[in-house]
Amino acid sequence: MARTANGYTLFELLLVIAIIGAVAALTIPRVKGPMLRESVRSARRAMVTQLAVARGAAASRGCRSVVHVVDGASARTWVTACATTGAGVDTVGTVEELSDRYGVAVQSSVDSIAFAPNGLAIGSGWASLSFDRVGYSDSLSVSPLGKAYW
Repeated sequence: MARTANGYTLFELLLVIAIIGAVAALTIPRVKGPMLRESVRSARRAMVTQLAVARGAAASRGCRSVVHVVDGASARTWVTACATTGAGVDTVGTVEELSDRYGVAVQSSVDSIAFAPNGLAIGSGWASLSFDRVGYSDSLSVSPLGKAYW
């Protein structure tokens, strides 16, 4: 009577591992590009969110609010508005660390964008921001009224 072996041989296991490695080697470069591009877009969306938070804070608190922008390789942005109780200024929401979170460098034509209590931007012109990461870039323009265009 012939004896049957259960399981796989070492050769079969090595062949499967080699095939998986070859497929991974072909796929990883194709996935990396879209991931980098999406991180740049996410940074832009985070900035648009900060603009919306500032507009909402100005309208709801009835005072001026400001989106602060620090550009360069350690880019970050945050919103400040008048304190809800007492005098002073509060940070609204969180400080968005764009470089740390999304790995982007930001170039900005302004260091802040202010909003009046009616929700419109206070400024003399267009603001432009550029988000860059390893060959991928995206831009954001903010109109004198505070509307974001990309």
